[in-house]
Amino acid sequence: MDSFVEPDLLSPKLGRSVWGNVVISCLGFFVCLCKSHLGAALSTLRYAFDTHYPWQEDEILVGGKLRIENGSVQLPDGPGLGVELDRAALARAHARYLACGLVRRDDEAEMQKKQPGWRFQKTRY
Repeated sequence: MDSFVEPDLLSPKLGRSVWGNVVISCLGFFVCLCKSHLGAALSTLRYAFDTHYPWQEDEILVGGKLRIENGSVQLPDGPGLGVELDRAALARAHARYLACGLVRRDDEAEMQKKQPGWRFQKTRY
């Protein structure tokens, strides 16, 4: 948490604000919730954390997906992270993951489904 709080405290002195990226996928969902709660607590956050949550097909929360209103995830106010896991849905998602055979991420193959011939190019600065 210090890695977020320290920039939040320092950024006004530098004329900057903090920003974060919240990616979501199964356990990444909990990272999303943690970062979203943290982002809500940061005083200099001017830009919303982005998320891939709307594209998640399955839901593992009791009560369904978190609400998104006016472009923002509405944080639950229950204890802890404010959510309850649907254990049966989590078990189904885990079984699908084991059955799919994915062992590594391949963005190039996924991009080629939308743009044939697309090739990954390492960014040069």
